[in-house]
This record gives sequence, structure tokens and C-alpha cells, in this order.
Amino acid sequence: MQYRVVKDKLEFEKQLIEFSESNYRYLHMSCHATDQTLELTDETVFNKEFEELIEGRIKNKRVCFSACDAGNRNLASIVIKEGGYSLIGSPIEIHFNKAALF
Repeated sequence: MQYRVVKDKLEFEKQLIEFSESNYRYLHMSCHATDQTLELTDETVFNKEFEELIEGRIKNKRVCFSACDAGNRNLASIVIKEGGYSLIGSPIEIHFNKAALF
């Protein structure tokens, strides 16, 4: 297991390349999200950009989001289209007091 801090799209792309070349099977991201975007520390990644970034990099792998709204049909469709096995994430907003319980 490796933990990487990703603040912008360039760093995200670098980490996705490393991930795709590794033997790791799960990509876990902790961030903010909407049904149209992923919110990195310094930049917003729109779904179309996410699709371009993961193209050819998640085949036969699983994607997991710890992010409000990231378990949505839009992102799931992108992950499956790009060859990922699954997307795991919450389809709704999770308030901090409830997230802290887990």
C-alpha cells in the first residue's frame, strides 16, 4: 500500500501512470466530489478530464472514492467504460459527524 498526496491534475496523471504500471488492484481516492467533478486540493477535475486521465490506466482494477457524491452513475460509467471492474463510493453527501463514526 502506498499513500500519495495529489494536489493538481499533473500530479494526478503522474500517480495514475505509476498505478497503472504497478501490481496494485485498488485505486482509493479521498477527496471532494460532485456528480460532475472531483475536487483535488488545488484544482477541479471535470468528469471528461477524469475520463481522459484514466484512459488505459485502470483496466481490470477497482476504484474506490471516499468522497461525497462520487459513487454516481456518471463516474461509474466512466470507470466501467475504461475497463475498471467497479467503482465504490457514496452516491450522497456525507456529513462529517456521520463520516467520523466510521
